[in-house]
Amino acid sequence: MPKLESTNNQQKLRPKRTAEFKCNGELLYLGLEDVFYITGLPVDGSPIVCGEFNQENILEDMLGVDDPKRKGMYYVRKKWLRKKFEKVREEDIQNEKTRTIWLQRYARAYLLFLMGTILFPEKHNHTVFIGYLLFLTDLTPGVVQSFAWGAAVLAKLRDGFNQQTIKNGAVWIIYAH
Repeated sequence: MPKLESTNNQQKLRPKRTAEFKCNGELLYLGLEDVFYITGLPVDGSPIVCGEFNQENILEDMLGVDDPKRKGMYYVRKKWLRKKFEKVREEDIQNEKTRTIWLQRYARAYLLFLMGTILFPEKHNHTVFIGYLLFLTDLTPGVVQSFAWGAAVLAKLRDGFNQQTIKNGAVWIIYAH
């Protein structure tokens, strides 16, 4: 596996839209356009900036249930997300009045899992930041795509390499480049 490391010269050499990495001693520049072509994620749009939010109720409000082992943290366990939302339960979709609500909850849980696994992995890699749910409140076509997800991926990737915390997850973007 190639050795990856961030260089601290990126601010001197390139604008912040570009991240600079060393891969096996070679300099590699990864910019917004690269992220767009590799992932298909929009790089233009509303920024992914998480302000203050009520972390006590967000899972209950957005997913209909809370992880009992979360204990007031801003993160939820991936293991719990997967177990709880792996399959759509028949009783959740039987009632026609609540079917759409439950299907949206399952979609949010799936997207949150993908964000924590592929796009925005954390250092410890067993939890997901629940603040991403704030950008999934309205799943109407066009609303979720109105955010600059690709720009957020590049920022998280650059941050992770600068702090030397990324061991998996969005690193695949560099290898695809």
